[in-house]
Amino acid sequence: MRSAESGHSMTSINSSWIRIGGLPADSWKPDLGGDNTEGTATKIGPRHLLTVGHNVWAGGHFFPKDWWAGEDGVGFELGSWSSAAPNGVKNIKWYYIGPKWYESEKNTQDFAVLFLYDNASSVQFPAFGYKEDYALAQDNTWNFGIPKGGNTCSDSPIAGDNCRSSMYGHQKVVRRTETSWIFTAHDLQQGHSGGPVYEFDAGKRKIVGIVKGSYTSVENRHLRIRGLVFDLITNGLNAMPSTHCDDYAWPGETGCE
Repeated sequence: MRSAESGHSMTSINSSWIRIGGLPADSWKPDLGGDNTEGTATKIGPRHLLTVGHNVWAGGHFFPKDWWAGEDGVGFELGSWSSAAPNGVKNIKWYYIGPKWYESEKNTQDFAVLFLYDNASSVQFPAFGYKEDYALAQDNTWNFGIPKGGNTCSDSPIAGDNCRSSMYGHQKVVRRTETSWIFTAHDLQQGHSGGPVYEFDAGKRKIVGIVKGSYTSVENRHLRIRGLVFDLITNGLNAMPSTHCDDYAWPGETGCE
């Protein structure tokens, strides 16, 4: 578990954990308590988040969300924070949904790029990278997500191991791959959908897959970042760039104007 209660920094702009957050329903109040997340999203650009398409569009319906970077429901429950969103609520201005997911819910395009409002408070902290990797079998990968209410996390300090919408995950090897998919045995909970499956590349975290959900009783399935998906994500970043890149460590990066 990643929480102030387990000794992790959830608010430092240089922390890895401020780059992952929950996706509660739009306008949910962070000081209400309880479990609220409806998915996970990861910062991948100056103002850009990566998640699965079904978190925001499914069955012909749109589900607007906010983003709580470094969400820490356990910290809120046990008194570390005055709300479960220690970095405040980030509003999402626009959504770029995988074209074929939007049109026909094609599983191999179940992704979305979310655009935060273009302001310094969003651009100031860094992001995970993303990459294509065609030799993933048996590679060590990490996954973290924000579990939905009613789930248990073995590392939780709350009685009954209640996850309380705090970041949870661990390391597992890639068991096998297919053209569009990566299969692992991470301990996924409802709410992990959209979270990153990442590996370390020259000391930096690079996302290689996006959590889609459980697949069988022994493995999970993740959308693989490959060819077309990589290009569509990159096009999404460039479609709505940030104007604040020069103030931080972003000049020349994808998603900068």
